[in-house]
Formats: sequence, C-alpha cells, structure tokens
Amino acid sequence: MSKAYHHSSHLKETYAHNDKLVIAQKALSLLKDDMLVLVGGGTTIRELVKLIPEELRATFMTVNPLTAVELLDKPNIEIILIGGQVSRYSQMAIGGEVHQRLSEMKADLCILGTNAIDAKGGLTDSDWETVQVKKKQ
Repeated sequence: MSKAYHHSSHLKETYAHNDKLVIAQKALSLLKDDMLVLVGGGTTIRELVKLIPEELRATFMTVNPLTAVELLDKPNIEIILIGGQVSRYSQMAIGGEVHQRLSEMKADLCILGTNAIDAKGGLTDSDWETVQVKKKQ
C-alpha cells in the first residue's frame, strides 16, 4: 500500500456518495449466512452495513469501533471488535495487539475500505499505522 490524499471524516457530505452506494450494493451480494466477515471502516463500509438485511446471520469482525456500533442494529449479526490503540486518523484500532489477532483469524470474506487505488501502487492510504493494519487484513 502506498500513500494517498486524505479525506477528513469531518466532511459534511460523503465524497462520491452514489459511487459508494454502488460498491456497497455489489459487496452485499457477496454476503452469505454463517460467514465470518472481516470488515474495515469508512464511508463505503457504512453504506454496506446499512444495506445488510436483518435476516442475514453472520459474524462480522472489525478493527473499527464505528463499524461495530453500526452493526449493533443488525439483530442476527455477531460482532467481534478487535481492540487496541485507536487511530484518530482512521478511527480504527492499530498496533501490535491488532496485528497479532488478525494473524490468527481466517475469515470467509474480507471487505476493506481504501482512500484510493493507484494503477502501480495498488490500494492506498496516507497513514502508516493504518496501512500496516490493512496489510494484515
């Protein structure tokens, strides 16, 4: 992962909201009952969580406290929050404890948010600790 431009989480409007909805709808089709889903955070993930049907039975594991809270509205979703120091930049848990826990997990599906995609550099972000956790996911 390389470095990308940072969009603040304090924006009044979500950047490219319609595009994020399209991505969320496509990701929704990947979810099946009884899956273990590793999910990140961010605005596209939030749109996905809103779309999860109440009847879906699955376990979601996340390093993002905001994602975990939003998943609480889904009655058949079990939530595993991987903890540690929380990055003010990415609003996700970071550090050695997170790396260790992620290295022990085998998810059926991983859905990550990213700041950008670069043709040569791949998925991008602008915070080193966040990049390290996303690499482990």
